[in-house]
Amino acid sequence: MNIFDFALQMEKEATDFYARLSRQVAGKGPQQIFADLASDHAERRRYLESVRIAFGSTSGLNGQDLEEGVSPWHGLPSGTAMAAEFDDEAAYRFALKLEEEEVRCYADLLLGSRARETKSILRRITEEESRHLDRIRDLYDFINAPNQYLAWGEFSNLEEFHQFGRDVD
Repeated sequence: MNIFDFALQMEKEATDFYARLSRQVAGKGPQQIFADLASDHAERRRYLESVRIAFGSTSGLNGQDLEEGVSPWHGLPSGTAMAAEFDDEAAYRFALKLEEEEVRCYADLLLGSRARETKSILRRITEEESRHLDRIRDLYDFINAPNQYLAWGEFSNLEEFHQFGRDVD
């Protein structure tokens, strides 16, 4: 299978997953964030298509390489099964886990590759996916900040938690 076909299929599966997830989560904020992630993966798919044109379509992977690097997006729950499984925060954590597995998948393929051109392509894809993962981690940290905040004992600003709709014990 061609590297680009594999990468394009992964991006399509990720786009579909985020589009379904954006329709299933409850809040408008998470709906928009997951719709934006779907859009990001669609944009990366267009980017990969342009890279394929630049490199040509001769770069391939053998079946053994692809068995070791199966797409983390393949075979995910869909529809109401997914909605029942995730609240908003769990959906963010699950998305982060999938993105980490996607980067790991490309890194494993890169380590197992021997051809210079294949390594070059996989390195480029892996670097782009790593940057995307960093952005998702930053987004998760921002969204989850009210859950992970620790106030200084002598200066309590716990009232600020009410701004986030949280009750403090």
